[in-house]
Amino acid sequence: MPSDVIYREACLKDKEGILSIGVMHNGMDYMSQRIDRLLTDKDSLCYVAEIGGHIVGFSCMLFMHDYAENCSQRVHASHRKRGIGTALSRHLISAAKEMRKKAMAKILLVSLDTPFYHDQMSDEFGPTAKYTCLQKMKIASLCTTASSVRDFIRNIPFPSDVKQPTVDEFFSFMRQHKYLFGDDFVISFAPKNFNSLQKLHDDLGIFIYKSSIAFLRLLQIKIATRIDIDMFGIGAGDVRVFVSAALHRLKEEISAKEVQVVLTHPLDVHLSDDDVLQEKLSWTPGRLSNLTNRNERWLLKINE
Repeated sequence: MPSDVIYREACLKDKEGILSIGVMHNGMDYMSQRIDRLLTDKDSLCYVAEIGGHIVGFSCMLFMHDYAENCSQRVHASHRKRGIGTALSRHLISAAKEMRKKAMAKILLVSLDTPFYHDQMSDEFGPTAKYTCLQKMKIASLCTTASSVRDFIRNIPFPSDVKQPTVDEFFSFMRQHKYLFGDDFVISFAPKNFNSLQKLHDDLGIFIYKSSIAFLRLLQIKIATRIDIDMFGIGAGDVRVFVSAALHRLKEEISAKEVQVVLTHPLDVHLSDDDVLQEKLSWTPGRLSNLTNRNERWLLKINE
């Protein structure tokens, strides 16, 4: 562990230094939209690594009642492979346990196929035997262009069987299909009660198709328009249905030439099985994945 590194709790004045570390995920990062909330929210704890007055690393823990999410970790490219990310996370986790021991019983890890997560996160948490994997979801992304999206919308109608539910219809679906939503869903969207379900309905786009559901949101990042689609209870053919519905719903808000569609779905669904979607959108594997990798979001429970 480098002796010249200072690890400390972050504050709002560190904002520019944190943003200067650099973006993650080949430009798909949207830290600039989250940083103010992370640094000021009473339910978050942020730590930085500092060398000579310059911030070179950052990590954050978000607390809920009975779980925590370790997120947004990054180390400046010129300071990687020195154990800074590992040490930073250990300082953060130790401080987080003192603050919210109960919440720290479950930590959501995002495992993506990048050297950062392989080298830093695996070292940080030690042997996997210490943890129980509660649930896995697969993360994939599609890269296409705004012109391809417009052509797709012109030629493929909005799926007739897809419903954009009212609040009452959404509540009813959630009651009837509780089996679809485990800890992974709770951490992603935190719907603890019907008040939070109301907020979920107000804040996100929601589609229901048969007994499956998708949540979508749009982000304007530096390199593209990013559309996130989280899907639950789907089969292979449902991906095309939900991607089609999302592109129709958000077509007026696509402002960049490049469009990135980030999909979270069950492990047994494979995008490579859908030739029609690939042909019509002329998409290539996006910055968060390619068709051969198994990029997974893991929910791990610490066995203490």
